[in-house]
Amino acid sequence: MGAFVFALIVFLFRMPTLTWQIFLIGFIGGLLWVIGQFGQFNSMKYMGVSVASPLSSGSQLVIGGLLGVFAFTNGQNKFNYSRIYCDGCFGSWVLFLS
Repeated sequence: MGAFVFALIVFLFRMPTLTWQIFLIGFIGGLLWVIGQFGQFNSMKYMGVSVASPLSSGSQLVIGGLLGVFAFTNGQNKFNYSRIYCDGCFGSWVLFLS
């Protein structure tokens, strides 16, 4: 509710252009967020918070980093790719130990 009120206030003062493409991208993003949130709550119900919370947080970090590299090409040289690979291995190791 707070995000909606904030967005409404900003919309009223800034009056941004709202095309159907922008609305569609926002709607799809919100729909994916709802699906992820629903899955996270269900996993916490079945596995417990102490197991599901580290898995959820760690996978968000690893998948977000990989998405940044492959979808948005944020790693343009070999050093960045190797660093992201090492970060992913370390994140998986931490998830395995927790």
